[in-house]
Amino acid sequence: GKPLQGAGRGDREVTCYKQMDRDGLPPVMQQSFPVFKGLEHVYGREYMMLEDATVGMEQPMPLDVKIGYKPWHFHGSLIKRRNQMLKATQTTSTRHGIRFTGVRVWDPKTSKMKDHDKLWTHRNIPTYDKMLEVLSWYFSGVKPEERISLMERMMKRVMEIQAWWKEARLVETYCSSLLIIYDAEDTS
Repeated sequence: GKPLQGAGRGDREVTCYKQMDRDGLPPVMQQSFPVFKGLEHVYGREYMMLEDATVGMEQPMPLDVKIGYKPWHFHGSLIKRRNQMLKATQTTSTRHGIRFTGVRVWDPKTSKMKDHDKLWTHRNIPTYDKMLEVLSWYFSGVKPEERISLMERMMKRVMEIQAWWKEARLVETYCSSLLIIYDAEDTS
């Protein structure tokens, strides 16, 4: 399960999942939302139970993407909004409406998978060109002749999702996370 975030964010996310009628969504969105299975309390914390997107994968490769040109909410404190605005101007968020906040890649130096968190991505992916470089690294397990096509399809889909969020009237969105996963053991 996913721990509920504080300051009302978790409650807003749960409300979004509860209000979401998957059957009434366009296909690109139906495929993009995990099934919401309710809430569970574990050791005093509340968790959202969501469909496991990694079922059947031997080597899941996650890429955490934030979409949205304005990654702050007007209900946030002034300090929070300033910090988010600064982060947005130092990353690809304000220019392109997308930034990476976490990625697992193959490290050829150690011959192991390496996870990079939001601090690493914030420091190392300031431009769209650098984002594409990391995306190529992320898909390094895919055959080179298929990699560019896969990257283009993924970015096209992210942009379709971003466009839907921008036009959605069902929920107010200012920034959203996408979790993209592929199985490095099955790159066919």
